[in-house]
Amino acid sequence: MSVESEFSQENFLRATHQANRARVLAHLLTPVLHEIFPHIFLEPPTITALSGQGWSNLTVRVRNRGATTGYILRLCPRVAPPDSAPSHSVQHYEKERFILEQLQRYEFVPRAVPAGAGVLSLVIPGRGETDFAYSLQQEMPFVSGREVCTKLDREHTLTKLGAIARKIHSVRLEGYGNEFDEQTRRFKRPDFLACIEDKLSGIERSSLAVGMKRWLTARVEALAALKPKSCLYHRDLLGNWGNFLVDSVGDVRGIIDWEFAGVGPALHMEIASLVYVLNRDGVTPDCVERDLSAVLSGYGVSRAEYRDCYERDVETFVLLNSVSALMKLDDLRRSGSLAKEPWRLRFAERASGLCQRCFANDRVAA
Repeated sequence: MSVESEFSQENFLRATHQANRARVLAHLLTPVLHEIFPHIFLEPPTITALSGQGWSNLTVRVRNRGATTGYILRLCPRVAPPDSAPSHSVQHYEKERFILEQLQRYEFVPRAVPAGAGVLSLVIPGRGETDFAYSLQQEMPFVSGREVCTKLDREHTLTKLGAIARKIHSVRLEGYGNEFDEQTRRFKRPDFLACIEDKLSGIERSSLAVGMKRWLTARVEALAALKPKSCLYHRDLLGNWGNFLVDSVGDVRGIIDWEFAGVGPALHMEIASLVYVLNRDGVTPDCVERDLSAVLSGYGVSRAEYRDCYERDVETFVLLNSVSALMKLDDLRRSGSLAKEPWRLRFAERASGLCQRCFANDRVAA
């Protein structure tokens, strides 16, 4: 059962809240966008709030009056770090714009607007002036896979996504990891070993038992043998059907929302994200196997090759995602914010169970 089904009431309330915020912003944005992009919007445009476009993004469709297609504007409340460094949300949008530029030869990405990422200010009634990071992209006239998921052939869709993932992974970029430096236009980690060091630091800070920390540390250190190329990955594509768009016959036509994208062992990261989400949602092992087989078929990797070259290391990345889920729960508890995201407790329970099973299996194998 997916998180949407398990927490349908909470997700409905959250989606409604997001949609209402987007409607307010749509009303306030009309004169602002005309001022920021006078060469695109020759007069105040028509703006319509959209839903189903990510957890943190407030999304609107922007069109010149009378036009049938236009632009998608994504916004996120700007939260600047304490040291007055650039906003994290601005960095995410700059990263996305950079990635779209690298993928322009493919029709499955929207076209980025030059200078289409930045910060704008809106005066919100009752709240005063608020800054938002924004990203403006050309509109792709398709619908979210999440909106029509019950009508899609799951195996066919995942096979198609596997083929698209291979194209994404063919792009080589500078740097490693998922943090992007908009000044140098490269990813921040100098090599894959630096990414491993970050993961080891996270394990040490986690609430795992000492024995499990030692066990997982050894598994993560073994990842150094991968020596991966600096390949682009999406990391929130295969398990998140809100991040691709489909046409009227159900074919995948667009890939959106590159917030978690990065550079490194691309297929490992993509598959690990899928397997983690399926485990997080309590999907049966048989269903995990079917989904994985469909993706690998589209990607062009045989089950034997996956078993011999990827499987154990992918499992290690899944375990790292599980540790992140446990740490997120701890953060919410410390801040008293767990009630706002009750699904995090279920995620952590399943993450803990997965870690325990893998720990036990490794001890038996040893």
